[in-house]
Amino acid sequence: MDLYVFATPYRITWDYYFSAREHTLKLDSWEEPAELEYVKEHGISVFLMPAGMLGTLVSLVDVLPLFSNTAWGQSSNLEFLKKHMGAKFEKRIQPWRATIDPADVNSGDFLALSKIRGRWGGFETLEKWVTGAFAGHTAVCLKDEMGNLWVGESGHENEK
Repeated sequence: MDLYVFATPYRITWDYYFSAREHTLKLDSWEEPAELEYVKEHGISVFLMPAGMLGTLVSLVDVLPLFSNTAWGQSSNLEFLKKHMGAKFEKRIQPWRATIDPADVNSGDFLALSKIRGRWGGFETLEKWVTGAFAGHTAVCLKDEMGNLWVGESGHENEK
């Protein structure tokens, strides 16, 4: 039995096949018009899960806790990064904040952000593992002509 995952930036779905023959996956609707345009331009990503159904389900046990917005989910993310990437996170002494003088920040200073809790923390943990990066999000500091400090970050926003 083979398990396949089909993905666009708007959805993930899967299907499994018991026999070697021609198979068809039907998408009855698009999440929004932009998904159809994306698929026309880039297609649908197809992933074969070589471990089959049982192996994939066993692997989910390692991954599902990453998406819990609890202390357990946070420790699961930290343990996953330690196990799979050798990453270490050391707990800081309190207070858990730093005071930074804006005068010490220059245009072009880079900020590396890392979420390790909640739904987006789980996605960022997997993103770190897949890319080998230790930051899931980045931003850059900018100063305007008046010396005001701004932080610019990339992101995707829509009306929803």
